Amino acid sequence: VNRTNHLNSYAVYHTGPASQSGLFSKPRRQFLITVFATIYVVCGKVNFTNLSRYSELSERTYRRHFDEPYAFMGLNRETIALAIAPTHVQVSAIDASFVPKSGKATYGLDAFHNGKAGRSERGLEISMIAVVDVDSTIGYTLSVQQTPVIEKASERTRVDAYLDHLRSTAAALPVAVRHLVGDGFYSKRKWVDGVLEVGLEAIGKLRHDANLKYLYDGPQKKKGARRKYDGKVNLAERSRWRAHGKVDPEVDTYLYNAIVWSVSLKRKIQVVYLINCKHPERPCFALLFSTDLELDPVQLYRAYKARFQVEMCQPQYPHKQLAAAAEVVYLKAGFWAFIFSYKVRNRLLSFTSACFRGPGDVRSAPFPVQAQNFACRALSMRAQSF
Repeated sequence: VNRTNHLNSYAVYHTGPASQSGLFSKPRRQFLITVFATIYVVCGKVNFTNLSRYSELSERTYRRHFDEPYAFMGLNRETIALAIAPTHVQVSAIDASFVPKSGKATYGLDAFHNGKAGRSERGLEISMIAVVDVDSTIGYTLSVQQTPVIEKASERTRVDAYLDHLRSTAAALPVAVRHLVGDGFYSKRKWVDGVLEVGLEAIGKLRHDANLKYLYDGPQKKKGARRKYDGKVNLAERSRWRAHGKVDPEVDTYLYNAIVWSVSLKRKIQVVYLINCKHPERPCFALLFSTDLELDPVQLYRAYKARFQVEMCQPQYPHKQLAAAAEVVYLKAGFWAFIFSYKVRNRLLSFTSACFRGPGDVRSAPFPVQAQNFACRALSMRAQSF
């Protein structure tokens, strides 16, 4: 109890916007502060029983609170606004994460792609939409939802489920966010059309053999249909691409861009052609795209590169335990669980920026330093408990 009270003493500096938003009552706010602080110091699996051992709350209290829905998206929106400087470039990013799960009666149990194993496996999946600070290369989770099971006889696909998640989250995105970044899976016409419908521009990655055509801008015939295309894109011939040189002085990667027609997406897109010449005898390349034809190609590259902040932790924290920090995700009926993953630690970091501000130098320090300072205190207290 003394250890818990010591931790909570750093959590009393609750910021105004989240408190005044009306999303949480005072008991609920105190519960959230306690549970987030306890997650940092708990040993072993983070479940209701183990949380009760490291805090002053009982297991029944944890179960009762998690039996009610939480308006996490509103809380995240307020804390993200505090964590990201208004002058920084911001994009939104989406990704799905596989959660291993045995059993037969769990809600949402189905075959999902497991990137770690490189194949489909039986388990659960969560879809995450985050806000990424491109200048600081830090991602902050805005919304997480469990992917529902799609019936085989249904005309809906999982892309429809991801679009439903996007539509329910789009209104909570910061005003500065104009682009949504996804990996190669989201480079589908249905997804791109859905992103444009909610008022965002799509950024993604194309296949190496993507079917692209150059646009014709020469003289037209007086009669007949107007000529639209000027041949298929040949990546071996770069004379019709605009060169921008090296994208990073330390990386031997060159950037080219062009406005072309995508046969699969049925629209004009801006394509960024990246060539890695580290091994000249065997150069590697990648194709990035955006529906925003006016977007600076270097900025497009930086936005897609920053997307990886939602997939992995950068080594910017002093302990590996912090790199494996956790997030409480969207809970559905029959899905009483905490999902703790290196991939979705950002909600705790976002909450820490608002709730764990101490006086003096801690309050004025940049956000990552605040997280480090609080986490170092937490880990120190955990070491003293043994």
